[in-house]
Amino acid sequence: MPNSTSQNNIYDELFQSINALFFVDETIKRDKVALSSCAEFLTQREPEIDKFAKSAGEVSAYLDSYDFSHGIHLDAIIQKIEALHPLRLQLVKMGEEAKKLSVYPDRYGSKKAIETCKKLAEVCMQKMSLDEISKVAQLVEANTQKLIQLQKLLATDDALLQQIKAEIDAHQSLLSKFQAYYTELLQYVAEFPHESLNDFEEVKKRIQVAQRLDETRNKVQSYISAIQDFCDRYNKGAVVSKFMNILHQMATSMRYVDVGLMETQLNELQKKAIEVVQAFEKEHCDLLSLQSSLKSCQAGLWKEDNEKLLKIVNGLLTQPTARIDFNISQIKTSFMDAQSKRSNDIKSTTLLYPWLTTQTRYKTRHDALATGYITSKEYFSAVNEMRRERLLRIILLCIPIIGWIILYLKSR
Repeated sequence: MPNSTSQNNIYDELFQSINALFFVDETIKRDKVALSSCAEFLTQREPEIDKFAKSAGEVSAYLDSYDFSHGIHLDAIIQKIEALHPLRLQLVKMGEEAKKLSVYPDRYGSKKAIETCKKLAEVCMQKMSLDEISKVAQLVEANTQKLIQLQKLLATDDALLQQIKAEIDAHQSLLSKFQAYYTELLQYVAEFPHESLNDFEEVKKRIQVAQRLDETRNKVQSYISAIQDFCDRYNKGAVVSKFMNILHQMATSMRYVDVGLMETQLNELQKKAIEVVQAFEKEHCDLLSLQSSLKSCQAGLWKEDNEKLLKIVNGLLTQPTARIDFNISQIKTSFMDAQSKRSNDIKSTTLLYPWLTTQTRYKTRHDALATGYITSKEYFSAVNEMRRERLLRIILLCIPIIGWIILYLKSR
C-alpha cells in the first residue's frame, strides 16, 4: 500500500507538472499573440502617436518600464492610444472648419476663435497627456461647433451683404446723381454689420429717401424749366440761381443727414417758382385788361396818348410777354400819367375859363369835349373857338352901348 500511495503521488505531481507546462505553454502562446498584436498595433499607430509629443513619451515610458514577467496586459494603454485616432480626426475637422472660416471677414470674434483653435491644436500636439484625451476631445468638439456656427452666421451675413450690394447696384444710376450721398452709403455698407440695425432695411430706406428726393427735384425742375427762359422779373433770376446752387449741393456734398434740409429748400423753391409763374400770368392779364380799356376809348386819355399806349400794348401781346424785356409798372404809370394829364388839362382850362362849366351855352359843348375821344389839340382848338365866339358876342353886345355913349358926348 505505501508503495502504491507513493506511486500515486508521483503520478499526481507528474500530471500537475504536465498541466503546469501546458498552462505555461498556452500562456506563452497567448502572450506571444498579444505581444505580436500589440507590436503590430503600435507599428500601425506610430505615425499617429508621434503627432502627440507628450502622449508619445508616456507610451514609450510605459513600455520601457513594463514588467513582462507578469504577462502581457496592455489593454489599458492600447485603449488610451486608440482614443488618439478619433481625436486626431476631430483636430483635422477643426482645422478644416477653421480654414473655411478664415476666408470670411473678422466679425463676431471669428479671428479670435480661429486663433483659439490653433492654440488648442498646439496644446494637443505638445502637452496633452493620455489621461487628458477625453477632456481635450470635448474641448475640440466644442470649438469645432463654434467654428461651424460662426461660418453659418457669416454665411448668412454674406448672403445679406450680397443682397444689399445687389440692391445698391440696381439703383446705381439714381445714387450716382448724389456723389457724397453715394460714397457715404458705400462706407456704411463697408462697416457691415451694424449692431442692433437691420442693414438691408437701412440701405433700402436710404435708397427710398434718395428716390423721394429725386422725385421732388424733378417736380421742382419742371417749374424751373417753365421759367428758365423768362426775362428776369419777379425774382425769377434769384429763384433759378438758388435752384442751381441746390442742385450742385445735392450732386457733390449732400449727405444723408442733409436730405431733410434739401427737401425743405426744394419745396420752398417750388412755391417761389409758382409765384413767379403767377406773377407773369398776372402781368399778361394786366396787359389784356389795359388793352381792353384802351380799345374801348373810354379810358380818359387824350386820343394821341391812348393810341400810343395801345400800340405799345398790342405790340407786346403779339409776342410771349414773359420773354420780352419790358416793365409793366412803367406802362401802368404811363397810363395813369396820361389819365392825369387829360384830367389836369381839362381842370386847368375850366379854372382859367370857368364860364365853360357855368354858362349853359358853353357847358353842354364843353362836357361833350371833356368826355369825347379826341386829341388834346382838338380839345384846345375847340376851347379857343368858344373863347373867340364868346369874345365876339361880348363885342357885339357892347357896340350899341358904345354908340349911345359917343352920341351923348357929341351932344354936349
